[in-house]
Amino acid sequence: MNLAGAHPILSCAETESVEERLFTGDEEKAWAAMQRAGLAVADGVARDLRELGRFPRKARLLVLVGKGHNGGDALIAAQALLVRFRYATAEVVFTPGMSSLKPLAQRAWQNFQNEAGERVKPIMGGAIAGAY
Repeated sequence: MNLAGAHPILSCAETESVEERLFTGDEEKAWAAMQRAGLAVADGVARDLRELGRFPRKARLLVLVGKGHNGGDALIAAQALLVRFRYATAEVVFTPGMSSLKPLAQRAWQNFQNEAGERVKPIMGGAIAGAY
């Protein structure tokens, strides 16, 4: 098996270390990277759905958001999908709750709420856990 050009799988601590070296504490650099990642995820989801046929007219998205930057990526991706598909809605599950969101994930959430309005509904992780 040739793994030339493959990227390693990093632990959370390793990822934080790489991000610190890349962004050197510059929040705007990190925000730009988060935007690119989120839009790339949205493009991938849209591409996958095209392969299946088409995006359902009144699709409901389920967005799982942790406290870190991947949660911000997910919010940006969901926002981009709602922009593309104007009849879609999203339910956002904040697995650790909103209070532990990192600042950039919080920024992504605020942008998403401002853009999507009533088409997005937040659900706290505890509400999901209590449902089982």
